[in-house]
Amino acid sequence: MKTYNIPELPLPFNNTKLQKLILNDKCYYICSAYSNHQPALLVFDENNQYKSIKLPYISSYLEVYNDKVICGNECLLSVDIISGDYEVISKPLGISDGPWGGMIHDNFAILGCSEINQDIVIFDLDKRIIVKRIPAPKDSYYIYQATLTHDNQILISGSVPKVSFILVNPTDWSHKVFYPNIPEEHTFNYNNIFIDKNTLFFNTNISSFTLTYPNFEIIHEAKWPDDKIIGVNQRQTTTFKGLPIMWDGEGSNFYYFDPINKDFTKLNKEPIDFKQADNGIAGFLETENHHIIGLKTNGTCFEVSENGDVTIRENMQAYSTVKGWGMFLIESKNQKKLLGCSHCIQHLWEIDLKENSSSHVGKSGPGGGQINAMDWDQENEILYLASYSTCTLMNFKPGIDEIPQKIIKLEKNQVRPLAMKFYKNELWTITLAKLGSDGGALTCYNIDTKELNYFMDILEEQSPQSLLIDHNNEVLYLSLSIYPEGAPPKRSVAGLIHFDLKDKSVAHYSEPISNAETIHFFTFLPNGNLLIQDQKYLSKTATLFEYDPSQMKLTKLGESPENLREIILDNRTGQLYGVCKKGVFNLTINNQQLDFKYIAETQELTPNKNSMPKYINISQDGEIYVVLDDKVISLVKNP
Repeated sequence: MKTYNIPELPLPFNNTKLQKLILNDKCYYICSAYSNHQPALLVFDENNQYKSIKLPYISSYLEVYNDKVICGNECLLSVDIISGDYEVISKPLGISDGPWGGMIHDNFAILGCSEINQDIVIFDLDKRIIVKRIPAPKDSYYIYQATLTHDNQILISGSVPKVSFILVNPTDWSHKVFYPNIPEEHTFNYNNIFIDKNTLFFNTNISSFTLTYPNFEIIHEAKWPDDKIIGVNQRQTTTFKGLPIMWDGEGSNFYYFDPINKDFTKLNKEPIDFKQADNGIAGFLETENHHIIGLKTNGTCFEVSENGDVTIRENMQAYSTVKGWGMFLIESKNQKKLLGCSHCIQHLWEIDLKENSSSHVGKSGPGGGQINAMDWDQENEILYLASYSTCTLMNFKPGIDEIPQKIIKLEKNQVRPLAMKFYKNELWTITLAKLGSDGGALTCYNIDTKELNYFMDILEEQSPQSLLIDHNNEVLYLSLSIYPEGAPPKRSVAGLIHFDLKDKSVAHYSEPISNAETIHFFTFLPNGNLLIQDQKYLSKTATLFEYDPSQMKLTKLGESPENLREIILDNRTGQLYGVCKKGVFNLTINNQQLDFKYIAETQELTPNKNSMPKYINISQDGEIYVVLDDKVISLVKNP
């Protein structure tokens, strides 16, 4: 077994809170981050001195209580930022994907959620018990923001697909849900609320609303300036001199809203431009002297004065995990390299397997945003990428380009590319519709003619999930899910599409798995059939099937291991290999039965109990490469 180090990459956790804590008359700022590829808190002071405190979970919830930082995901942690020690103070909270915001009122932590059928959790920090679970509205279940009203009520904002306000009485934890008359196109909102006695300010992706409290009737709607989507920090109510403040979608300008004149004023004199390929602000807050302290998603700290002057603190950097959406093996007579992507911070990395060296080879470039889909053109040695946050297609030539080059931005309300396949001279990509809407698209971009086509009506009111291309028969297979992003499902069974690449039309649509919620493709089998799975919502396991596309025949094979990430086919030998929570395995299928034989278990490869292998590739000489934490591990296949 050999290990290759993946280079460290700078980034604080995106869209986190930035909190302030004063200890012994010294001011510290805290945000969630990664440090050396591990979840952490980033702590820095006013002199730019900083450190990372490694934690077992990435913390989307971040508050301050009794001189400690309260954070966590699966469980809550209490962190001493001076000593760096932390204590687990709760049992598992039962919130899928962890709490995504909230607040602390007295000794109670109010924990939001971001999945349907989840609860808002009220946790007593002194007694260390859950005292109440409040079901999040099924039609407004993104719960990020909470604040205290002048009459001592807890006001919580919800969204997706509808905007709601949840008013909670902290004396007995009773609650009421209110739905303001905000149009449907505002359902994708940033949950940023600011209340001043009987007036409430609420931001969506289109406008800032002024509402009455406690009746939640709309007084005024103000459109964002310059037709820009405002990137309001999702988990933090921030003000400038008592007025709500927000930043634009490019992370370049701050605006504060004057409710008397009902207009916006830009705070900073010059754009906050760091010459970096990022497009967001991780967190920001107002200081006592009315300065704005903030962190960009590339790790740079900045300060905007009361007069609008911008100061950059260049040396502020944390480190990101190696999360990515692909790893490609580049082999020729003269080279043997791995090319991978760290999607959270839009960096590409390269490992020279002959020299045992690693390096950064590019940032995400003008397309911006995290990378969520990739494919490799072996013949021309071009990497194609799709940005999750900007829905932009890009290409990158290792050794030639410094950054990926923008090809085209996908429009028609498409966001979040999920997968990409290169076929002849075409890029085929699947995307989801904007948050709160159903549907999505299969898109085809012709690299030679620059023609872009959208195929949206073929999805049968479902969302695209994964795709495979049969190059010999010129067929694209597209799997679907009944679950849109932040909208209720309209169908009860997920479908599967055969798409003719010559005619650019649907050759066949079926629903082969009864009661399937989400169908996902893994790979082709040696006989040309497809290995697919039926994934139930929030389930850690799935049922695997063999699908014969020529006969439209489905054969049930058995259950997958927990957290199955990837299965690939070794075309030279016809063997199947994959990675899951338990480790790296060889999969054989005999008499319609699955046999998982583990080449290496995760516990043998790393002491980190929260780790699992993520991506796998096989070289021409039979070595297996998997990504685990901040390393690529090389394993020799069993005979």
